Amino acid sequence: MRFRDFAAYHEAVRHPDGLRGPGLDWSDRPEVFKRYPGAFGVPLAGALPQPLPLDAVLAGRCAAAPPAALGDLAGILLCAHGLTRRESGPGWEHWYRTVASAGALYPAELYVAAAGLPGLAAGLYHLDPAGPALARLRSGDRRPDLARAAGLAPGGLGFAITGIFHRSAWKYGPRAFRYVLLDAGHLLESLGQSLAARGLAPRVSLRFDQAALDGLLGLDPGREACLAVVRADGPGPAGESGAGEGDLPEDVLRQASRTARNDGPWEEILSVCRATEAGRAPQAGIVPADLAAASGPWSGLGDAPLPAGALDYPAAVLRRRSRRDFTAAPLEPERLAALLSLLRPADPAEPLPLAALLATHRAGNLADGLHLLDLAQGATALVRTGDFSAALARACLGQGWMARANLLLALATDFPALEREWGQAGYRAAHLAAGRLGQRLYVAATALGLGCCGIGAFFDHPARELLGLPSGGRLLYVLAAGRVKG
Repeated sequence: MRFRDFAAYHEAVRHPDGLRGPGLDWSDRPEVFKRYPGAFGVPLAGALPQPLPLDAVLAGRCAAAPPAALGDLAGILLCAHGLTRRESGPGWEHWYRTVASAGALYPAELYVAAAGLPGLAAGLYHLDPAGPALARLRSGDRRPDLARAAGLAPGGLGFAITGIFHRSAWKYGPRAFRYVLLDAGHLLESLGQSLAARGLAPRVSLRFDQAALDGLLGLDPGREACLAVVRADGPGPAGESGAGEGDLPEDVLRQASRTARNDGPWEEILSVCRATEAGRAPQAGIVPADLAAASGPWSGLGDAPLPAGALDYPAAVLRRRSRRDFTAAPLEPERLAALLSLLRPADPAEPLPLAALLATHRAGNLADGLHLLDLAQGATALVRTGDFSAALARACLGQGWMARANLLLALATDFPALEREWGQAGYRAAHLAAGRLGQRLYVAATALGLGCCGIGAFFDHPARELLGLPSGGRLLYVLAAGRVKG
């Protein structure tokens, strides 16, 4: 089945019909590390940033310290997408990373274009977290090529985030495009935080020439696609594109997008990926009108300070993990206020393609019920009282552990408004924004000694009705947070 618009795709892959692929073949499980045979590898050994207050990093208030050598770039990359924890058993091992991922399948990949950085020849590189190392794909200054295709200013450092579809589709079938976008959003936020820790304001582009970027990165367009481009200040002046010797052959580049013997292509995912390429600059954010009208008086949260003992950056990132062992113990008002304060975007004026709702259970001074959360202003409004945590847990495929969490953050959008403001590309933008906010909540909860776990699996229509979304409203992502054992 092929799709020409995101609404048709989203409806077609709703649960229970879009839950699984053709069955899990464990003998052909996708490889989670992308390899380039014959590539020139640059080992990454760098110091992580000195401890920084997490609120300063998330708010973009750190002093500027552009990378001056390869070791500085290594620190940025290892915080953004490094390995953090290993599990193993007879005949297997698995590594977790600084970013959250649905099913720990890690479909998102990170690329960097750099020039003028001591210790690193100008070129386009792929990050191999397992090395850790950079694999050189193309030599010469490729930053102008990346910038032109993404509509960004040349110079500095250029990054690209892609998604390999089969890694997630192996488990989740055609619905996997939703998970790939959420995962890419997690990586986008993690990269942004790592750059912000050095005082570098990341400039994100979601409106780019898809074919040009996929070609520059050497992707197999039937298996992998560029989903976001980021520019940050750094060494090396802007200049004309310059290529040198040492590029990998095109067939080697494309072959690296393959992760299993039987890996598609997934026509449903490819069609909706193509349909959501084109977009426009939005003028307003998305808040479903029905919800705004039903909400009560707004209550400001203020700028809550971090409590004593809160983890700094990057410790919170390196210790981040999914936790489900919630206790249902009350969450103190101080920690609740600090947690929600850390969710506020660095740029409150940026239009958001989604709305945030909170289902609360013994959460500080918020009444048990459903609240609308204004991320930009840092305020909440009660929509309805009641035990929405247990009901939302049932809508999320009956995952009862969710009902013990103090907070369930439900991220939703309104499809008609989304298409009106963003065009078809709004579908990507909304999921990427949800993933970014999810990564932010993960890191904030870890810093405050709380647990967090993301949930992308739910019965779409029952969840929409439970949250009181309008007819065009759709739930994108749910995250549980709160007190955990230990």
